[in-house]
Amino acid sequence: MIINMAPADIRKEGSSYDLPLAVGIISSAEMVSGKRIEGMLLTGELSLDGAVKPVRGVLPMALQARASGFRAMIVPAENAHEAAVVDGIAIYGVTSLDEVLSFMRGLTDPQPLKIDMNALFSREGNIYEADFADVKGQENVKRALEVAVAGSHNAVML
Repeated sequence: MIINMAPADIRKEGSSYDLPLAVGIISSAEMVSGKRIEGMLLTGELSLDGAVKPVRGVLPMALQARASGFRAMIVPAENAHEAAVVDGIAIYGVTSLDEVLSFMRGLTDPQPLKIDMNALFSREGNIYEADFADVKGQENVKRALEVAVAGSHNAVML
């Protein structure tokens, strides 16, 4: 079997191609139909026991998948929350190749992961007692501190 990863001028690195390659091989061998995953982007590393392991860069993949017109993504379960922050594309988190094949065979019908961004930010926001909103005036000092924090620099206040 020959797998063409064209175009050759685009660098391919890492193990994020494991899951899509395995699913492509199984589909081309007509062991399962690929109809249910048409229009989906798949990514994930496969271990030897068929477990789907997390990969890096799922958020930019989700953004590009949405921009490219994909309707959904199948990603490792550990990466699902990262990808689900992107609106307009359904995200399915999986833990094994068997889970993907069950979905393709129509044996399971998983629900896409939904994240309520407002609840997430309201829960994790406002956890500090002091806030710049409490400081009146001193715009130059506040700006200097914002720049220092953004660049991970230290600041000495006297």
